[in-house]
Amino acid sequence: MITADTRLYGDEQGKPGPAEGVLPALQELEVDCLPLQPGCLALYGGKPWIPVKTAEGRKWIAWDRGVMQGRLDPSERQGTLVHKVQLYDEPDAEQAAGEELGPQPVVITASIAYTPRDAHTASSMVAESGTWYRISTSLGAKWIPNPVIPEEVEQRPYIVPVKLSGTELSYPYPYAADGAGERIGQPWVQPVSVAVLPGEDGPSAWYRYKGADGGERWVSPDPLTQEERNRFLLNGAPVELPTGARAFAGRGEEEGTAQRWLEPGMYPADEVYEGWVKLRTADGSAWVNLNRALLERPEGIVPSEAVITLTPQTRAYRFPLTGEVSHEAGTFRLQQVRALEQWTSPQGDVWYRIESFGGPVWIPEKPLSG
Repeated sequence: MITADTRLYGDEQGKPGPAEGVLPALQELEVDCLPLQPGCLALYGGKPWIPVKTAEGRKWIAWDRGVMQGRLDPSERQGTLVHKVQLYDEPDAEQAAGEELGPQPVVITASIAYTPRDAHTASSMVAESGTWYRISTSLGAKWIPNPVIPEEVEQRPYIVPVKLSGTELSYPYPYAADGAGERIGQPWVQPVSVAVLPGEDGPSAWYRYKGADGGERWVSPDPLTQEERNRFLLNGAPVELPTGARAFAGRGEEEGTAQRWLEPGMYPADEVYEGWVKLRTADGSAWVNLNRALLERPEGIVPSEAVITLTPQTRAYRFPLTGEVSHEAGTFRLQQVRALEQWTSPQGDVWYRIESFGGPVWIPEKPLSG
């Protein structure tokens, strides 16, 4: 996308031709080539160029500071700054406005989620990606890079207990604000979600959890070895299964075993091992895979008596979010069945759980692509 007014050039035998006009800032353009295709990024006149698609065919723009790999969100929404930020006149690190803005409510008028041009590894892609926000200020429209705005933080459900060193501070937001930290004083927490945010030393994971008073706090654990982080004892401390989970006699015994489900609730726990947790149940010890629990039974499932139509084209799945097919197309004949439960994803996709000849399965209301 282009973040500044950008001159557009014609195409002459596969290279930039004469100037043909100016494209206004803040719009997305589609690159007219594959990233590794010869001539996609070309060097002419001592500077890089890139071909783009337009209504008049292929054109060229200079690959300069006013062009970035990113997606524009032009929607206006409310947000909250929780720390002091530097203001910029443009979404460009060299265009500082020389002013700062403290914590306060703000009106976001646009944002650009960007990725680096020359990342060669997945870790560098994550480390160098971020978001610019355009906000309204008394000085006019200004830009801020990678602020912590709680309303904008992308979280994913996460319930695996997290080991702590014991010295961490928790915060009301996923940001280590001076004076806002409270010492946790416990060796681990069971989060409800996780967010990965950019930081001065690279991306860091922040976990949202419920404190002893029932309020929600955030913590970013101190560095530990992988074994310390993923394997530790709980000594009977309670672990919550918010939607229930499949139980197994041993960890890693998912395939080829009957589905025994534990009801939602709190269970005394003895051990965490690579996302598996050993629980004490009324029927003895059991292992559950908390990495999969919310993929197999996401929050928000409700009883249903909806009547759905199965056809020879219907494909059934073991669970809503794992992608595991239980019955391929061609399994069912044309018939109507009554659902037992249904679930609507955050994207609005509706799933139904039905009883089949092979046990309970999930059917998406609309066929999944691929």
